[in-house]
Amino acid sequence: MKDRPLKIVHLSGMMNRGGGENHILNLTEGLLQLDQNSTVFCPQNSQLALELKEKGLPSKSTKLNFKADPTFFLIFGRYCRKNKVDIVHVHDPVAMFLILLSSYFYRLPAAVLSKKTSFPIKKRKRTIYKYNHPIFKRVICVSKEVARVTKLSIQPASKITTIYNGSNLSQLAALEPEFDIKSRLNLEKDTKLIVHIANHTKPKDLPTLIKVVEKLKNRTDIHFVQIGRHTERGMPFLQEVKDLGLDNRISFLGELQHASVYLKQADISLITSKSEGLPQVVYESMFYKVPIVSTVAGGIPEVIENNESGFLADIGDADALVNHIKRILDKDIELEKMLSNNYDLVKSKYDSKIMAKKTLELYKEVLQTQDQKK
Repeated sequence: MKDRPLKIVHLSGMMNRGGGENHILNLTEGLLQLDQNSTVFCPQNSQLALELKEKGLPSKSTKLNFKADPTFFLIFGRYCRKNKVDIVHVHDPVAMFLILLSSYFYRLPAAVLSKKTSFPIKKRKRTIYKYNHPIFKRVICVSKEVARVTKLSIQPASKITTIYNGSNLSQLAALEPEFDIKSRLNLEKDTKLIVHIANHTKPKDLPTLIKVVEKLKNRTDIHFVQIGRHTERGMPFLQEVKDLGLDNRISFLGELQHASVYLKQADISLITSKSEGLPQVVYESMFYKVPIVSTVAGGIPEVIENNESGFLADIGDADALVNHIKRILDKDIELEKMLSNNYDLVKSKYDSKIMAKKTLELYKEVLQTQDQKK
């Protein structure tokens, strides 16, 4: 294969914004910095499409009225053929379904698939068929734990590789919060803020968060702040907070643009997830030098070593999370060296520029293998 800029298309089928969409943005920017032609193909009026437009990043969007919308997958196929796309990077299950439908009508370029969650692939025949479809030449997992789970369902295992997501550290350094949390919530200046950033979805385990808040409700020197998109699944937990009389102990700020920048105001970054790939908030907390208290969900222990770079608890273990928080608040541990080491680590290993370079190397490897087979 000639050494030339690749024509890469990132395919997304999601309407809402989450960690996966953040990965697409970071990867696209990183590839453009490497002088590659990187474009995102996504649903019209999705949060990703709006943000791509705002950032001035190359994109193509069209209507996706339902999961199998032929308008979307036929336009996608024509786009790949017209623009002589070299490789497609598929980023979510909806996009995976759409590219397979498109492949029945068009001869598509080779594709790679990202697996970003540690959920096992369902053993249904149709699901296994989709994940093992020959169009997917490689499967990129965001952590070794995700790779371990994925290898149970995808063959051959040699198709699976791990590339850790990276955070856009240049952007993180430039961002500033739009408001001061303590001022907005009328909190005392010496109040310690424990910040939990996650959309209200099942894997993020809001019930464990509420248990932690309840166990620390008598500590008037702290306040919990939850930032993330509200969903129908999360509504019962908001009601539970009211029923338990915890309204004055935790504040739900909803979905905020560049949510991670509010970690600058945090004293502790709390993660209560029961299932993860490897959340960006880990890298963001390390960059902003905020101590991390987290469960061992997914690939988190691959980055955070207990008592060395953060504080880990078993999934659902609210008591252990509370004990870690108390140790930090009561200054039972020395944090300065830990936080400095975390900052150095994220800069050396988890910058999105590093992720983009490794992903580009994978694309080239896939295309070289394809050329050799011709």
